[in-house]
Amino acid sequence: MKNDIDVAPKFQFLSEGGEMGELIRSKDWSKTPLGDPETWPPSLRTMVSVMLNNPFGMYIAWGKEYTQIYNDGYRPILGATKHPQALGISTRETFAEIWHIVESMFDGVMNGVPIGVSDFMFALDRNGFIENCFFDFAYSPIRKEDGEVGGVLVTVIETTNKKKALDDLKESEERLHKKKDELENALNEIKLFKFMADNAGDPFILMRQDGSFEYLNKIAIKRLGYTTEEIEHIRVSDIDANFDSDKLKELFFRAQSNTIPPFETLQKNKKGQIYPVEISLGSLQVEDKPLMFAIARDITERKKAEKEIIDASRKIEESEKRFRDSVQQAPLSIAILRGPDFIVELANDAYMLLVDRTSEQLIGRPILEALPEVKEVIDPLFKEVIRTERPFHGNEFLIPIKRMGKLEHGYFNFVYHPLKDEDGKISGIMVVAMEVTNTVKAKHLLEESEMHFRNMVMQSPIPMTILRGNEYIIETANKVMLENVWRKTEAEVIGKSILEVFPELREQKYPELLEKVLTTGETHSEKESVAYIEGNDGMKKFYLDFEYAPLFETDGKTSGIMITVNDVTDKVEARKKVEEAEERLRFATDGTGVSTWELDLYTQHFVHSPGLAVIFGHLPSKTITYQQLRSQIHPEDVHDIVENAFEQGIKTRMYKYEARVVKPDKTICWIRKQGKVFFDEDENPVKIIGTLQDITEERQLKEVLQESESKFRLLADSLPQMIW
Repeated sequence: MKNDIDVAPKFQFLSEGGEMGELIRSKDWSKTPLGDPETWPPSLRTMVSVMLNNPFGMYIAWGKEYTQIYNDGYRPILGATKHPQALGISTRETFAEIWHIVESMFDGVMNGVPIGVSDFMFALDRNGFIENCFFDFAYSPIRKEDGEVGGVLVTVIETTNKKKALDDLKESEERLHKKKDELENALNEIKLFKFMADNAGDPFILMRQDGSFEYLNKIAIKRLGYTTEEIEHIRVSDIDANFDSDKLKELFFRAQSNTIPPFETLQKNKKGQIYPVEISLGSLQVEDKPLMFAIARDITERKKAEKEIIDASRKIEESEKRFRDSVQQAPLSIAILRGPDFIVELANDAYMLLVDRTSEQLIGRPILEALPEVKEVIDPLFKEVIRTERPFHGNEFLIPIKRMGKLEHGYFNFVYHPLKDEDGKISGIMVVAMEVTNTVKAKHLLEESEMHFRNMVMQSPIPMTILRGNEYIIETANKVMLENVWRKTEAEVIGKSILEVFPELREQKYPELLEKVLTTGETHSEKESVAYIEGNDGMKKFYLDFEYAPLFETDGKTSGIMITVNDVTDKVEARKKVEEAEERLRFATDGTGVSTWELDLYTQHFVHSPGLAVIFGHLPSKTITYQQLRSQIHPEDVHDIVENAFEQGIKTRMYKYEARVVKPDKTICWIRKQGKVFFDEDENPVKIIGTLQDITEERQLKEVLQESESKFRLLADSLPQMIW
């Protein structure tokens, strides 16, 4: 693939996308199952464009091989060992260690069933070792233009850090409560109490009313960084500024009445380092001396976790905003409905255009109130989605819709997808819709056209049949084809290969012609083709005028052949008999020096026997046109003899004349031409059939006789005078 694909208009859908956009554009996809991006289906191109411009972690697993394409947001999930080699290979290979878990999920989505899961744990090898990772993810089917699922769109948010932080927080809280209970139970026995305190996991401090320390456990001393001797000379205000004298008095009073809930503050160790702690206070009475104890739990890690949670929440909010923005910009019509009344929470411009409603008419209102005309059709579907908690897919669904103030019916493809809260309960429905009215109407017209076409075939007086596929299965054949040409019943041929029904065709030229038409998509026709066909009455020879016409699908591929046949056997056999008779006549006339000819008065087509060419001074193989014949007639004889003879022939129906012919060598001969004029039903002359004979010798003899007769008459006229 060329590196400048990002600027090529035909690959505009691969523009932008950050680092992954550059990797995708630079990859040679022709070496992958997807092939060159120029051949990618429109649905794949659209989803790749959406994915590259989406900040969420997303990837597409396309085709039966689940070939992967992913964006920058998904790249960190692959870690150091799976990226970038995951691009363009199968998901089976990239996630081989968990394929036994997700294979059924992918197969289900390829069957049109989407999947959404929260905090799902996978044991992944993505950084050179196996680690437990948690994810929120959704698998959605990507449908091609023919409605079939072409691949899987995966949207992923990794929740590993959030899950670990929450688990740690929960564990720490459980540990804190457990230790607090243990300490409270041990307060009556100071030795046991100190033993327990010294072995506690959190700092434990006993304070006097003046703010000095009665006791610190080992972890408290270690955390603060003071020695045991130094602790005796410092006050609680030295480690926490909030514990001044006034505050300390208040806390002592409230601790005695157990009215102090745990609170957060900042403590400082000897080195001046400040860290957050959660303080739980209580009171003790030791030897009539009031003391206040404090459990100071270091919450640095919890604060970090909370910050991560806040950051994650902020990212989620930002993601939701980006999601809403993506919904608004999506080419599909999308709406989010919430609650039992299906309140419209969100609807993009495409959806509002689809239903012909404004934002004020939709947002914040029950969908069935905003679109009352659809209630009867849509309400049961919504309730079924809520009941089953499964998506509903509508294909070419007929729905009434009021647009431009007029109620009309349109066809729609749509998905009603249930939306769940964090507790897994259904909270709403996402509607994704696309109008296909024009497509469905076009399909209906096509079906009507096909039905009309089939009726035309069945009712045609001309033998016709339709073959389908490369096995040439007989899909239909009309009555005249069955009875006159095949001489078989419909039950004997329909649904079977024509080469199976008529195996004798395999030894003839017709299988090759069928294959040529199916392969090239070009029509083939012939005149008077010989075919041997064995029907129920035996083998029969036909002369056929036929045409093999390819039948095309909407994608331009040839899926069948329509055969039209005209049985011209009787005509051909009759003509052959005439030709044989003419040949016999020609053989007979050639021996007498008489030539035959025929002239079509409309087309001027002139047919003659070889002897005529010889008379006109040409070789027997020479074909003479009527114009050539006229051009060789002596100019003096054309008007006075030939044209007058034609006029008389029209009147008398007999055409004859004698004229001179100038041969190519300039010699002159005499011909006698005679024939009969034929007329059509309207008494218009259509052709002349006749004979032509060389009468040069006859004319010469006649001239000699005439010359002798003249001499005799001169002699006779002079005889009386001589006698006299």
